[in-house]
Amino acid sequence: MNKYITNTIEIKDGTALSKAKNDITMFLAEEKYIELPLKRFKNKIEKLITSDYRIVRLLQPVKKDDIVCLQYPTSLGPWFEKKFIEGVHKRGAKLIILIHDLDSLRFENSPQVIEEEISVIEMADCVISDNEHMSQLFIKHGVDKPIINLGIFDYFHSNEINEKKYSRTFINFAGNLNKSNFIFQLSGKTKLTINTFGMWDNKKKLPSYIKYNGLVNSEELTNFLNVGYGLVWDGTSAHEVKGTYGEYMRINNPHKTSLYLSSGMPVIIWKNAALADFVLTNDVGITINSLDEIEGKLNEVSVEDYDKMAKNAKRISMKLRNGFFVKSAMKSAEKMLRNN
Repeated sequence: MNKYITNTIEIKDGTALSKAKNDITMFLAEEKYIELPLKRFKNKIEKLITSDYRIVRLLQPVKKDDIVCLQYPTSLGPWFEKKFIEGVHKRGAKLIILIHDLDSLRFENSPQVIEEEISVIEMADCVISDNEHMSQLFIKHGVDKPIINLGIFDYFHSNEINEKKYSRTFINFAGNLNKSNFIFQLSGKTKLTINTFGMWDNKKKLPSYIKYNGLVNSEELTNFLNVGYGLVWDGTSAHEVKGTYGEYMRINNPHKTSLYLSSGMPVIIWKNAALADFVLTNDVGITINSLDEIEGKLNEVSVEDYDKMAKNAKRISMKLRNGFFVKSAMKSAEKMLRNN
């Protein structure tokens, strides 16, 4: 029996767009998974004409009783994904879908588009979901296949884990500032420093509390995370979670959480985010309802409290950098498929 893992080939633009899939591909290669590269189509005509040929050629080595893991979504669309899954099943192989994102909730939030995604997911023989909140969403929408919770995305880097420095005012934020309007809504009287990394196209002057460091390669970014906390927040408002991106935090695993923890840095996360459970259970950060609460919350954290959270984050970092969570989830999925 052979095992395969898809990996969508993305454009290298300096962002972390493809890091999660690349990391999973690398970690599962250590478990004898063979990469199946999925290349983007140049246009709709090429997709229409060459999809069947591409799938047949890609799946040529796949035999009966092999296992294929599809990293979802592929960026090639549900039409291609359904054809791919059908191709796997025609060859007598089993298919695991490993969920990275649900674009229907991240972008569209439309019942029709959600059902389209569900129709792809329920074609799998086994599903690896981000977390229990996402799993319950699938069950609510009628997915009756075995579902395994990933827990959190692993995050590879080989950088040294430096001792983190306690601070009541220093916050790090990695992300696209062009879509992070909340970061600009703090009071001008705030004592916080927001140390930011990511894309920023706006020529408008940044508030004095924001320190902008530009776009840093995802493999090197952990070298810059040495003081305070990492912020996990999204949406249109600093005062409450609003908007599609904000609400999406209720069910997904933001990759920036893994970034911070892989560097051994405690996090600050929305109280109702799906990953808040993980943060509190492992004592690697604090939860908030609003960015307005940060200063008060951090004043309550002693040096001893912070050092304990940083120590716990360093312990989790070892797991994240070695692919513990995806390897564990995949072994459970393989066992489930064997038993069925």
